[in-house]
Amino acid sequence: MKITLYVSDHCESCEQVLRFFKEKDLIYEVLNVTFDQRKFDQMLSEGGIATPFIVMGSQTFHVFDRDKIEVFLNTAKP
Repeated sequence: MKITLYVSDHCESCEQVLRFFKEKDLIYEVLNVTFDQRKFDQMLSEGGIATPFIVMGSQTFHVFDRDKIEVFLNTAKP
């Protein structure tokens, strides 16, 4: 499952997601939208409006909700 994390500078919630993903030993792509209009537009096209915005396969998360992401990871097909 492809995981993409959209982040921005000075975003504490983004840092929390990064720590969580590292704890879980997940493979993911980080796209910083702070100074990159193309990446920001890509985030918008996927339904994101703010950071952190997480795309896991076809599932999206608009905020870092550790419990919901844990449940999703535990039920997602490998």
